[in-house]
Amino acid sequence: MSSFDPPESVVRFGEFAADLQAGELHRNVSKIKLQGQPFEILALLLEHPGRMVTREELHRRLWPADTFVDFEHGLNAAVNRLREALGDSAEEPRFIETVPRRGYKFIAPVDGAGASRSKVLPVAHAQVQIPRLRLLIGAAILVILPVVAVRWWPLSKRVPRVTTWTLLSFSGQTVFPSTLIAQFPALATDGSRLYFSVESRNTAAPRLAYISIAGGDPVLMAVPLAVADLRHISPDGSMLLVFGSVELPKFQEDMHLWLVPTTGGGARRLSNIDGHDGAWSPDGRQIVYASGPALYVAQSNGSDSRKLTTTPGKKAYWIRWSPDANRIRFTLADSKTSEQTLWECRADGTDVHRLPLSWDKQTQECCGEWTPDGRHFFFRAKRDDRSDIWLIREAEFLKGKYKATRLTTGPLDTGAAISSRNGKQLFAVEVQGKPEVFKYDLKTRQLTPFLAGAAECCVSTSPDGHWIAYVEGRGPVRTLWRSKPDGSERLQLTAPSASQPRPSWSPDGKQISYFSKMQDGVWKIHIVPASGGSPRDPLPNEQNVLDPEWSPDGHSLMFGRTPNSWGIETSTTNSISILNMDTNQITTLPRSEGLFSPHWSPNGRYVVAMPQSFQKLMLFDFATQTWTELASGTDQNPKIFVDVRWSPDSKYLYFNEFTNMFVMRIDRSSRKLEKIVDLKKVEPGAADCRLYNTAGEGAIWIHCSLASADIYALDLDLP
Repeated sequence: MSSFDPPESVVRFGEFAADLQAGELHRNVSKIKLQGQPFEILALLLEHPGRMVTREELHRRLWPADTFVDFEHGLNAAVNRLREALGDSAEEPRFIETVPRRGYKFIAPVDGAGASRSKVLPVAHAQVQIPRLRLLIGAAILVILPVVAVRWWPLSKRVPRVTTWTLLSFSGQTVFPSTLIAQFPALATDGSRLYFSVESRNTAAPRLAYISIAGGDPVLMAVPLAVADLRHISPDGSMLLVFGSVELPKFQEDMHLWLVPTTGGGARRLSNIDGHDGAWSPDGRQIVYASGPALYVAQSNGSDSRKLTTTPGKKAYWIRWSPDANRIRFTLADSKTSEQTLWECRADGTDVHRLPLSWDKQTQECCGEWTPDGRHFFFRAKRDDRSDIWLIREAEFLKGKYKATRLTTGPLDTGAAISSRNGKQLFAVEVQGKPEVFKYDLKTRQLTPFLAGAAECCVSTSPDGHWIAYVEGRGPVRTLWRSKPDGSERLQLTAPSASQPRPSWSPDGKQISYFSKMQDGVWKIHIVPASGGSPRDPLPNEQNVLDPEWSPDGHSLMFGRTPNSWGIETSTTNSISILNMDTNQITTLPRSEGLFSPHWSPNGRYVVAMPQSFQKLMLFDFATQTWTELASGTDQNPKIFVDVRWSPDSKYLYFNEFTNMFVMRIDRSSRKLEKIVDLKKVEPGAADCRLYNTAGEGAIWIHCSLASADIYALDLDLP
């Protein structure tokens, strides 16, 4: 063989060259990542170009006789990875043709490994051709550039979009990342299957399952884990990373990272390291994982672990390496405020910062994924009270920020999404909410549905207990209604709108105040007669006001303002104000700056409010004109105070404690805290439940979201 001939082991086809001896695949001058079984399949097909290689031959080549695996699934996954590397497709094959139920055939012309092949030109001859070659290249550029410009211009104006939705799963039990608590189960695909966690009907704990990428009923995986939250899949599709435990855990510390084979077999705990989330590097050699407020990196077997960086006071979830292995992006979840934000750092752990997006105060970003080519990055964001898929183009980093484009606009809420292996689809968990309202008896602990699903939210009982005000939802619109507690004598009080009004009864039961978001994005307070009539605005000169509270004599209305975390610009200092309904004069509650969400006690003596962090309850005493701290959370015992409500006798305050998902109450005098209801156990199958209001003596109103979640395939049109 002359020094200008390629090695006998190299086979050329199209723009590719495969070195069968070295086990390497090149495209032009670039090396393609293709190892293991996919390359073995390519080698066997190239050894017999134009001839069908049977599935039995491939079985013998890839797996020894004493190996017990799911052969059909393993072979299909390996062929899919091979096709992805070649840019090939089963529908329109350039290289590999499927012979249904029999095998595969390599259909492209090959050159090398015994076949005739053209020689490389000697150096002297190549030098003689260089001037003429340059002239030809220059002429070609002059011809091609206008054509490219004409074609590129409309492409540059194209907007990313979803062209088709296809339902793949049908159980409604897919577990998805929550916007309220730190729960981040992932989706994963090996090219032929989709892997995910489903909720066990017996224990409500997540279990591993899969479906074909063509759709079907979920198949539970035989894995000896009582709890299994999927985190990631290895680049070769052979292994799942799972956060779970063998027995139902009492605490999150009882859960660990496990490796689960996709082709079957036992789970094994990832040795030498521990954490709550993680992901493989693009080459599969390393795993980045999160433990506490820090990121670490280790070899894929758990050895050589080292700290990468500290995450700013919060735990990292949904960690993803960029396809070029230069960056790592992740979601930071704040256990105190339930805030979720996207962050990134370099692969060596330096330059940790929040992902700079074009909005300034977006507080619910989660679960980002790159497309395989690294050109696009998509994620879930909650805006305007709904969750959708958003996308950024890596090439559009303008003025220090990425401009995000909304990919989905309902009608369902997105839980999370991942890219297909070829980048042409997204696989997304889409959530259909079904809100329900229940009356919970604190003595009997019995839950009674209210109005058989007619009420969606915000139930408020009149002072005499004879009437109920509530919100009914139909599709995207919400309406305020009044009725008897048994649902009779229903009366519509407001016109349908996209915003959800939150009602509060006047002491004489004749009027109902509520606050809602107007079409121009401004929050306003209105008052409507309980017997029906036109709503009126008691604060026409005020904007972004909320939480109206009647004084016991009905002559005053207390209100707060939107917190800064809502991202609403306001020229007024956040404080608590009181409107005198007789004189229309507005006064400020002393020393209430920085507080919001006020609630007046039924006896009229006290007001409870909180700072914008939601981490304290402050009590104002009208008799002494002083504020005192009623309760607070700490780093060791975090508490988020939401939906605070007085008991009818002004003795207790009830609230949602979202860190641990409890309804709690505090004794106003003794400051004693009690756990009243474990919201995680109120209604099996509910995505989340929360206290909304007290319902007279000995009862509370609880709202539950009975969410149903399934997987969809979204066909993409990306510029």
